[in-house]
Amino acid sequence: MPLSATERLDDALDATLDLLTPFDAGRWLRLAVVAFFVGGLGGAPPAACRRAAATSSAVSAASGASSPTSGDAA
Repeated sequence: MPLSATERLDDALDATLDLLTPFDAGRWLRLAVVAFFVGGLGGAPPAACRRAAATSSAVSAASGASSPTSGDAA
């Protein structure tokens, strides 16, 4: 039984290296597909985007800024 966290990290590194080496193109391709669907292309997750949009619209409404879609045409 490991006595420290560094021993666990060593075990994790060894398991990762065993999985990824020797190079197997099929395995790397499957991992890339899974990573793509899990993480997308690196953009912000949708929940964070909605939260940021709600926050910015609440801030602009509180400051009295008019929205370009509010129909206040001059």
